Amino acid sequence: SICKPTIRSLSSSLFPSNNPSTMVTINADSANLSRRYSNMSADDDHLAYCQGLASKIGSIAELPAVCQRYPDVVQSLKSPNEKVDPFAGMKSRTSARAARNKGQQNYAQIQRRFTSSRRFSKNSNKA
Repeated sequence: SICKPTIRSLSSSLFPSNNPSTMVTINADSANLSRRYSNMSADDDHLAYCQGLASKIGSIAELPAVCQRYPDVVQSLKSPNEKVDPFAGMKSRTSARAARNKGQQNYAQIQRRFTSSRRFSKNSNKA
């Protein structure tokens, strides 16, 4: 049979023999098996990558589609993930947290804003 020039040039560059009918066959099962094993190891890498990414971003919309397949990663973004409580030890921490979530100032912040700094400074000229 007559080979096309592209096939002949490809076969001559791959095989040192001058016979263009020389072929190398690869068992399809071995190719699929190696592909399957590589995908299995890649899933673990994707999960670790997605968990690290989820800890740094704020919403599910910013998460790539590959990472949205993992329910643990999506669930970690749905729940509030506040590790350090900035209001620990405060008497009115619940109201402060509610004000913060609403984007408002809490009572202590308002009090500091309206308190004059001159009141507590050492001023020699007292009127």
